[in-house]
Amino acid sequence: MAVFSTLDETSIVHYDQSEPQLARPGILLTVFPDCHNDSTNIIIACLKSDKNGVMYLNKFDKMGYESMCLAVSSLMLTTNRNNTFFHPIYWKAIQNHQKLENFNNELSKNRGFDLLAKNIKLSEFNLFDEKLTSKKLNILS
Repeated sequence: MAVFSTLDETSIVHYDQSEPQLARPGILLTVFPDCHNDSTNIIIACLKSDKNGVMYLNKFDKMGYESMCLAVSSLMLTTNRNNTFFHPIYWKAIQNHQKLENFNNELSKNRGFDLLAKNIKLSEFNLFDEKLTSKKLNILS
């Protein structure tokens, strides 16, 4: 174990001294719609051997619904932004609800080693906002 410090918090992480650098958690994130229930399925995982990944996932255990939505939004918009894609109607809804500026602010944040921080960083932009559900946006028939 090693102590990792940033300006605002200290975390305990796993550090393998045989590695040239501190290993970031390898988080696998899959988000997909359930068209029959107007809901979203979220799978967050890591390899069992990824000790920092397991520590990161354990932080979700005590989160409430709202915090979990903001944490997953943060993962999607920062850590996993190169692999995050939106339905065109959803994207238009973000623009129509004057949320584009908030969205862009979230994308421009320098997150650095957020995945190693003591607390999961919460997004200020909630991708799971009730106003943006597929039913409200008429994506589902």
